[in-house]
Amino acid sequence: MAIERYYLVEENFYQRLSARLKNKILLYCFTGGLGRNQIIDGWSDIDVLLVFKTLDRDVLLTIKEVLEKNKSNIKIGLTLYSLKEFDGSLYKDPKTYHNINLIVNKILKPRIISKKLHLKYYPDLENLDNVDVAKALHTIKRELLLGPKDYDEKKIYKLIIMIFKICLRNKNIKCYAYDEILSKAKNILRYDKIIPRPEQIMADGDQEKRYSNYLNFINWLEDHKYWSRGISGIDK
Repeated sequence: MAIERYYLVEENFYQRLSARLKNKILLYCFTGGLGRNQIIDGWSDIDVLLVFKTLDRDVLLTIKEVLEKNKSNIKIGLTLYSLKEFDGSLYKDPKTYHNINLIVNKILKPRIISKKLHLKYYPDLENLDNVDVAKALHTIKRELLLGPKDYDEKKIYKLIIMIFKICLRNKNIKCYAYDEILSKAKNILRYDKIIPRPEQIMADGDQEKRYSNYLNFINWLEDHKYWSRGISGIDK
């Protein structure tokens, strides 16, 4: 099975990293689709949340060396924190807060979690979600400025999925898998435009013909402000 190959890549990364830095790692948790046992072969990345005692030169260079040993075609994406940054009052990105909630609720199960960390559930992340949507929308627009042949379709697609998740979450609907998100976007958010599945995109590399789909999404989002509980748009 494809997911077994993903687990093997993650296992190799973890073993190499922990062999050299285990005494410095306070949290190691693979997140995203792999963390929920849901991946799309050839599309999904391996996302790992890491907290270290400190992010010193040795830690960063070791991580670089270990990442370079990954010879698969599966990308490993890391979110890195020092203990002071993670456990203190400094800002964490919205994705990290949501992953912390998933860890607290035992949906994600860290390989390493130190008692030095003070994990708590964050009940209201609406303001952070609003910032995430604004940033994602600007990124989508910047990509589309590159034109139909040169934009990064995978980047745009993942940002759209993230925005759909936020819109649904603000309607108290939590979902994570692509199929479920796309289905609920159609039936609950009333998104009636075409959004292909990742498998369709990989099978048909002609991103030029899908360029207008993503422009349609921007226009739809401007009229349906589902990402904010305080703004109903035309959701009447």
